[in-house]
Amino acid sequence: MIRHALTRNRDGGASGPLGALLDMLAKDQRGGVRPLGHSSNPKRSAMHSDGNTRDEFCGALEQLRRDGIVTDKLNRLCGKVWHCTDILPHSSCDDAGVPQGSTYTQAARAIRARKVKAV
Repeated sequence: MIRHALTRNRDGGASGPLGALLDMLAKDQRGGVRPLGHSSNPKRSAMHSDGNTRDEFCGALEQLRRDGIVTDKLNRLCGKVWHCTDILPHSSCDDAGVPQGSTYTQAARAIRARKVKAV
């Protein structure tokens, strides 16, 4: 039954109720097809920065806590994690001055909102 629900007709259209439903879900508002799970609204889609960038960002936050200065490096890293929806480690939340459980995005935006001169 599942095999039949996922088959296609000769013209590429869905064959079966599940195939038809998947085709409907995959169409965006403009009628084009996009991958399932991909949001056309960038505010709603989850993004992940690579681990090295996240680690570098956390290291720059430690330096911010020690020195109290937003460096050019930290400013650059804020741009790299600007849309990262991963949760920031607790110690890094403290370093950035954001609530526990904040995302990298929230920390980056809080840092950029500060009126601290970049060095």
